[in-house]
Amino acid sequence: MPLTSGAPPTKGRILIAEDNPSNQLVATYMLESLGYASEVVPTGAEAVEILSRESFDLVLMDCQMPEMDGFEATQEIRKTETEGGPRIPIIAMTAYALKGDKKKCLKAEMDDYISKPVTVDILNDKIERMLNQGNENSASRDAAEPPSAEGAIDPRVLGELLKLQDETDSDIVGELTAIFLDDSPKRVSAISSAIENNDPEALEHNAHALKGSCTIIGAIGMKNIAYELEKIGQASRLDEAQGVLNRLEDEFVLVKEALEKKIWEK
Repeated sequence: MPLTSGAPPTKGRILIAEDNPSNQLVATYMLESLGYASEVVPTGAEAVEILSRESFDLVLMDCQMPEMDGFEATQEIRKTETEGGPRIPIIAMTAYALKGDKKKCLKAEMDDYISKPVTVDILNDKIERMLNQGNENSASRDAAEPPSAEGAIDPRVLGELLKLQDETDSDIVGELTAIFLDDSPKRVSAISSAIENNDPEALEHNAHALKGSCTIIGAIGMKNIAYELEKIGQASRLDEAQGVLNRLEDEFVLVKEALEKKIWEK
């Protein structure tokens, strides 16, 4: 029976996959203090099982668990998503801040990484970043307001660009916007052609290039979708690509609107 927090799901519902009782308790209270409801399962296998029948906005996934570790559990979860299910953000948690850990987590198709012991501030930052990336998978998003242009650009990335712009007395944001709006439609078109022509290498190449452009400008939701397409190209699973491309095109409309409105001048 999963451990459940007493908090109402005011900001979202999070699954904690963690076998250590102390860590379970701390994570539950941290999430409650941040306004999230949560449930805890002690194994990766139970995480896979509960996600097959219940909706969550995000998963905090311990990497080392009995029966099925976090890496295996994530791979099983991603398999169900490639069969038509929505993609849920997964943040890895590990007690060992070893070189290469983050790369290993991302290779397993986790979305981010937290090293234990976890602080409330770091946890909040990671969760907010994941849930504000335009991800369309969460149960709470279904009842939320439609995505807006203002939410298409990460304000933190934009803030750093504006700071650099002030320091250099230049129009860096304007220049990057012009480059992005010129190049991105070409990349999206090339991705569409790659899917139509069943060309996984072209899909991977163009999705990777687009992902880099999105990262620089702060279009984080669009970047994540481009990353999905890059992985589909790497795995030569082009039969799964059209639906993801549709999401990419929809997200680009919001990003384009935000950039053309010059939301940073508001």
